Amino acid sequence: RDRGRAGHGARDVELRRRSPEEPTGAGASIASQRVQLGADGEVVSVSFDIEPDAPGRFVYQLRVSAPNDDGNPRDDGRESEMDVVDRQTRVLLLASGPSREYRFLRDQLNRDKTMQVDVLLPSGQPGMALDAHTILSEFPATRDELYEYDAIVAFDPDWTQLDATQVELVEKWVSDEAGGMIVIPGAIHTSNWIRSTEHAKLRDLYPVVFQQRLTLLDDGQFGGELPLALEFERAGRDARFLWLADTAADSELAWSGFPGVFGYYGIKGEKPGATVYLRVIDPEAALGDRNPVYMAGHFYGSGQVLYLGSGEFWRLRALDPAY
Repeated sequence: RDRGRAGHGARDVELRRRSPEEPTGAGASIASQRVQLGADGEVVSVSFDIEPDAPGRFVYQLRVSAPNDDGNPRDDGRESEMDVVDRQTRVLLLASGPSREYRFLRDQLNRDKTMQVDVLLPSGQPGMALDAHTILSEFPATRDELYEYDAIVAFDPDWTQLDATQVELVEKWVSDEAGGMIVIPGAIHTSNWIRSTEHAKLRDLYPVVFQQRLTLLDDGQFGGELPLALEFERAGRDARFLWLADTAADSELAWSGFPGVFGYYGIKGEKPGATVYLRVIDPEAALGDRNPVYMAGHFYGSGQVLYLGSGEFWRLRALDPAY
């Protein structure tokens, strides 16, 4: 990123790579772009899609050609050390039942040769084919078992089944080991575990704040007859992982055809520091001019947690199977 003043026009942005043993400024140029600067104070984003040719540890450096009157050459470049690994990403799918979103994601991940998917489905019957690398009978109970995973996707999980040691393991796995979680609440288990004092550390992982009233019957907005449209926040429009097309404009056009979702779990709102990507347009549940949160994420230590209000993105197939 470079903050340029109006009138500076286009600048060259170069991406370089070196080994950690080489001095700063060494290494080879691997990509460059000519970028048009925006208005005064505007931050312009630049993306490079790089396919590493070998695993290892590398230092990537981004440099911007500075204007002649640049008063601070120290901010013209940034470095970041990265590990390039050549192995499958291990994902644990945890679900209270075989919902459509669970089945869709499981099949998609199984087709991806870079992924290895294990499944924990308590409602599954003995001998049932679950299309996974490994079928788990219980949630990982030791550090060695849990730390093998890179990501956990939990559909309406019954976290009350985890004991104190497992709760501690999950919290440390996210915060210390950069574990990633996608969590989707549901109508069966969520209202029970969110009030459990023994599972407070799991609530801490979530980027949203749950209601804590004695009754939660009006919180679970599931099973409506009409779809509720989704509203993109700025962060949602900019998030590449939500793009349905190659450009932001084409993606926004594609999303405009999505009728919406038929349910979501009602919450108080996002936590401080969380990023809201999507809201659900529900006039009956809106707080002033703010609609309820549908998708939000945050960093927790070195890990990340993404929250979805319901599991309904499989509905995108109705618009185009490619989505």
